[in-house]
Amino acid sequence: MVTVNLWSIDESNQPLRELHTDLVGNIIAESRVLEDVDGFKKIYFIFPNVYVRKEGRYRLCFRLIKIFGPTHDRLLPYTSVMDTIFSNVIQVYLPKHFPGKSKPSMLMKVLVKQTNDLKSRNL
Repeated sequence: MVTVNLWSIDESNQPLRELHTDLVGNIIAESRVLEDVDGFKKIYFIFPNVYVRKEGRYRLCFRLIKIFGPTHDRLLPYTSVMDTIFSNVIQVYLPKHFPGKSKPSMLMKVLVKQTNDLKSRNL
């Protein structure tokens, strides 16, 4: 699974505490095998309803997490962060300042056809 968190633009800093309430929606995604634009199967992690409430510039931090089941010396399942990656800087606008939606990419169009989680009005 992958989790997403909101970070300041300087990814070397820990996420600001107040940013935890500014990211809303389902911040956990399970892997899905879907076809890309060339028909090759790849693994995707989809966050269809994640929103940032506050205007500003941010980075998203994605963490790939492995879940381990109980073992002979551990009674409960546990997790381990396998890898972490940061997005490019994103700009979040207030609704009255939003410049408008960009056209969906070919990849987005292909993924929308394969899953009900992605809904787009202008495809």
